[in-house]
Amino acid sequence: MFTIDKIQSFIEVFSIRILETLVGIVFFGDSKMEMLYVLLNRLVNMTSSIVAMLIAINVVANVANRIAAITVGAVPAPTPAPTPTPTPTPSQASFIVFVGEEGKYYVKNGITGSIVFVSTDARKAIQYALDSLTPNRTWKEKIIAIGSFMIDNSTSPLMIGSYTIFELHGRIVALDKRKTLVYINGTDIELRGGVYDGNRGTEVTTTDEPVRVIQIEDSEDVIVENVKVVNGYSRGIEIDNGYHVSLINIYAVNSWRNVMVWSTSYMTVRNHELRNIHSKYAQGGSGIDLGTVGYVAIDGLYSEEDNPVALAIDSCKSIIARNIISKFRGIALVFAGYNHAENIVIENAISAGSGAGAILAEINNNFNINDIVLKTIKVLSPVDTAIVMRRIAGSGVIDNVRIYDIYTDGIPEGKYSIDVDDSVQFLEMIGGRVDRPFNINAIAWRIRDVRGYDT
Repeated sequence: MFTIDKIQSFIEVFSIRILETLVGIVFFGDSKMEMLYVLLNRLVNMTSSIVAMLIAINVVANVANRIAAITVGAVPAPTPAPTPTPTPTPSQASFIVFVGEEGKYYVKNGITGSIVFVSTDARKAIQYALDSLTPNRTWKEKIIAIGSFMIDNSTSPLMIGSYTIFELHGRIVALDKRKTLVYINGTDIELRGGVYDGNRGTEVTTTDEPVRVIQIEDSEDVIVENVKVVNGYSRGIEIDNGYHVSLINIYAVNSWRNVMVWSTSYMTVRNHELRNIHSKYAQGGSGIDLGTVGYVAIDGLYSEEDNPVALAIDSCKSIIARNIISKFRGIALVFAGYNHAENIVIENAISAGSGAGAILAEINNNFNINDIVLKTIKVLSPVDTAIVMRRIAGSGVIDNVRIYDIYTDGIPEGKYSIDVDDSVQFLEMIGGRVDRPFNINAIAWRIRDVRGYDT
């Protein structure tokens, strides 16, 4: 296809040839060459006219095409829509609560920037923001709290409901240590960041009272992440019933029970997840305490001096606990105090300097413990036997126990690496190395490739 550029190039080449002809006429003076010059001059004039005509046609065609695009089958431009009311994006806060001057707490609209509430009561300010989120929403809205807040929880805790993200940059402290500080109830809730302080002080709890720093009750799809929970008079974080509750990167310290998960309906599928939990100084109820709950996964528990053990599992079903380090205490206590327990897996666990046996499975009534798997267990320098399985009372049994790759070192003289009584119906051990003998009275048992078990 000929374009304007190609035609112009052709003219330039043709003009050069004409100049060459003119040179011949000037130097040779031939009359025929003069006639040729006339003809060529006319041809040049005609070619220029053609080019001008092509340029004109091209311009007309472009104009025609634009007119056709506008007039033939074109859709009319829509009427501009009215500007919608601003709504927060998932990363924006609907409200921001912060500490101002003279002990006042301010609530700022995160979209408009205007101050919408001021109070000298920290709880009223935060609760105002929580209650001012869009009613009956089916999407999450966020509140950010910045600063240190002393919450008067004597009559009511902070109440967090469905489709809410509460992000704390600072600290929330309970005024009344004998009352729950934060209560979560609903679906699709996130609690992120900050320190939640039960304000127990130096008082040591001697009984397990239903007082929580954070309570999550009958809730679904809840995430508590990067949160520090300290000084609970009784319980640090408690999950009651519910489904799909995740505790991720939690530092829980100095409560009677640092983390408690339980259910009122025995062995109901809960699918809770506890990941990267650092528990310290539990006073009497273990770092993580599971009771009559089903289908809980624990991945990553670092326990420091939790009394009596890092993990207590009572009357539970389908519990998987991996990657546990227990410092100065035992790893786990498995028992059936309220009902049968079954499908308990403890994998990749270390107990260093435990105050008692690293793992204790115990029957004290007529309930059974079925299907225990202990895999890659290391017990270092305990003050007692490493693994104990026994019946204290009743007629219950412990059946189908499998231990793989156990390692013990520093077991005191006169103690055992493993001590099992006749409540155990079947025991299998494969692999590992121990430094003290076994005391096995199980009904049936099999040991293979365990170095030193007959020491």
